[in-house]
Amino acid sequence: MKTVLLPVVSLATSMALCGCGSGSQGNPPVDHWLGDSPHLAISGSFQGQIYDVNLQGAAAADVFCHRFYAPLADNQPDANGNFDTSKMYFGMKELGGVIDLDGTPMMFTISYWRHDVAAGTDLTVIPRTFGTGIADGETWSDINVFVPGTDDLSGIESAAASGVVSMKLNTGTPDANGLVIPSGGRTGEFISDVWGPNDKLNVSATADCGPYVVGPWIPSRLLP
Repeated sequence: MKTVLLPVVSLATSMALCGCGSGSQGNPPVDHWLGDSPHLAISGSFQGQIYDVNLQGAAAADVFCHRFYAPLADNQPDANGNFDTSKMYFGMKELGGVIDLDGTPMMFTISYWRHDVAAGTDLTVIPRTFGTGIADGETWSDINVFVPGTDDLSGIESAAASGVVSMKLNTGTPDANGLVIPSGGRTGEFISDVWGPNDKLNVSATADCGPYVVGPWIPSRLLP
């Protein structure tokens, strides 16, 4: 759940670039990470919608990654709007891209919260409870599905009840303060999110991360 608007692909560009599948596409089920080249693959169902997506190669050119960091209470922006990166904590990482759902281009994002772990580490997805912290080894994971170019909360926004985030690739160079990665690096994940017996999505994604985002709204939802 976010309130920060970031640049998104226009609807016309989305229709031209979206090389993904709907329920009739017939891609193999996503049951593992598909490797270190940029991609976004999704299988399963949610709220009655079948997801059968496999963005690879040129179709994955606009798959993205955003890192969000939260300022601590005493960290206020300076005259130029910059925060002290030594007084922050990792809020969440979001991966996404424009997919096709029954012929309609839709922006799909998936996120995990609080712990930006090393490759080879699994995080257990727990129910999201705003105003609390998240213990080591656990995370929240949520999805957004919305029309490209509109607010990311204008469509579906839902946190999974259980699941696993498996970090497969996680690179990037922190700044001099050792926490915030200003930009760059590549992340790769296999995420299995479960909401209930009929609502489960498996997602494999790899993307290069853009410039970091400061989320002053994060501390009200996620404690350090």
